[in-house]
Amino acid sequence: MKLNEIQKAIVKTLAFYQVFQIPLLKEELYYRLYQTKCSQKNFRDNLKIIVKKNIVHKKGKYFFLSGSDKIIPARIEKLSFAAKRWEKVNRIIKRLRWIPFIRMIAVVNSLSFNNSQKESDIDLFVVTRKNRLWTCRFFLILFLDIIRENKNHKIQKNRFCLGFWIDENELNLEKFLLKPEDIYFYYWLIHMKPVFGGQDYNKLISRNNWIDKYFPNWKTQKYNIPKKRNKVKNIFEFIFGGWLGNIFEKFVRKLQINRVWKFPENYRRGASVITTRSVLKLHAYDKRKIYETKYKNILKKYLDSKSYNDLDKQG
Repeated sequence: MKLNEIQKAIVKTLAFYQVFQIPLLKEELYYRLYQTKCSQKNFRDNLKIIVKKNIVHKKGKYFFLSGSDKIIPARIEKLSFAAKRWEKVNRIIKRLRWIPFIRMIAVVNSLSFNNSQKESDIDLFVVTRKNRLWTCRFFLILFLDIIRENKNHKIQKNRFCLGFWIDENELNLEKFLLKPEDIYFYYWLIHMKPVFGGQDYNKLISRNNWIDKYFPNWKTQKYNIPKKRNKVKNIFEFIFGGWLGNIFEKFVRKLQINRVWKFPENYRRGASVITTRSVLKLHAYDKRKIYETKYKNILKKYLDSKSYNDLDKQG
């Protein structure tokens, strides 16, 4: 069976999510359709065709590639874990409003996909004021350590992991893409869920409009998370916003960068670790290449003409 571009895009999209054992609702599949723009009617018509041909299966409200029926109960279990973690995120974020120089906090990775497992941590992406990334990180890490919610080498389960920071001058994330393709990062960006600084999230997305060519049907949700005034935050930003803050920023930047490079895993091949004045990317085990390989293997199975002939016979 020869597939048209919309049908291929449906398979590509479901193939990516199959890497993580995630089935999709029809609306999710349409808005996250990979590299293909189409009307909802054309999408629905083509989805019906490949469901009829047994390439895509539907169970209840979920769609997934044929032969992957077991991902439905796994999805339900992961949604349960994710719901509990979202409750925790919302509770803790309220306690972080006093931290100086935070512009935005967003949940990323497994929880943003609602794909948490029992042993998962909670990954955060943080945007700070210009020239105050390391000051902001100092206070945020200190606070999370005090309340025992910061991930460390001994305890990771259900704790916060702050592995990706930028300041407001680094909003264009295109420079972090792997070449020639970085499908995980593309989906990582559209799954990002801001929990603090909605207006700054909107700025971030507007600076990364290159993502539109990968998801032309994607609707960017406008977040208007109100910035509540906090007297403690205002006092800290006043104290550390001038010359004293410049000295403190330089001191804590050197302190933290030295600590980052004390860990041998940050030197390993395949690590993605960046420590500059305006960026901290702390991924000692960057799994994007692994995900890409799994994705391509799934595509090879489902886009191979012989495989499709077999599927047609089964249908």
